[in-house]
Amino acid sequence: MEEIVDRLFARALKYISYRDRSEKEVVDYLNKKLRKSDDLELVDKVVEKLKGHNLIDDLEFAGKWVGARFRSGRGPVRIGMELVKKGIERSVIKSSLMEIDDSGWIKSAKELIGKRKKRWEKEEYLKKREKAMRFLVYRRFPLGMARKVIDQTLKRE
Repeated sequence: MEEIVDRLFARALKYISYRDRSEKEVVDYLNKKLRKSDDLELVDKVVEKLKGHNLIDDLEFAGKWVGARFRSGRGPVRIGMELVKKGIERSVIKSSLMEIDDSGWIKSAKELIGKRKKRWEKEEYLKKREKAMRFLVYRRFPLGMARKVIDQTLKRE
């Protein structure tokens, strides 16, 4: 029994060595690795051992995920949806997203529009506005925030 826990722990260490993982990701991975004869309680033991060594922590994971996805230009709604898929609790998601205030999200959206603006130079104002809105909504910025950014960034000519 202890031999199986050690084997699963080693696999989990290798799995989390590539990047940080949420607890749900680790549990799902270990469940796939279990043989039919193995006991599912072993996964709980491995997860507790990982937590005991501070190797998995959903709060820390969520904070790092939000920071990385924010820097890559993702909107708060999209990041929240990604974290839900990774099994992070809604309260943890909310607190992690709140680490970046609205001015940070707006600045990020403005930078994204600024990079795209040249592509739309020859378009008329309404077409530019439509493309910018579609782009920000695709990146999952809230509609109100997207409108505010577009009003501040795109000028009527």
